[in-house]
Amino acid sequence: MGETPKKRLNIQELISGVVNGDIVSLSKAITIIESDNINDKSDSNKI
Repeated sequence: MGETPKKRLNIQELISGVVNGDIVSLSKAITIIESDNINDKSDSNKI
């Protein structure tokens, strides 16, 4: 049994959540911004 791939977040929904004060969205945004994962760099720039 392997790991199930994580669903990619919709960045616009994430940004809306941050703007609306959603703490979970803020936490996810911070995680993406601090990530060293090459796939997260593009999303980080959008945020």
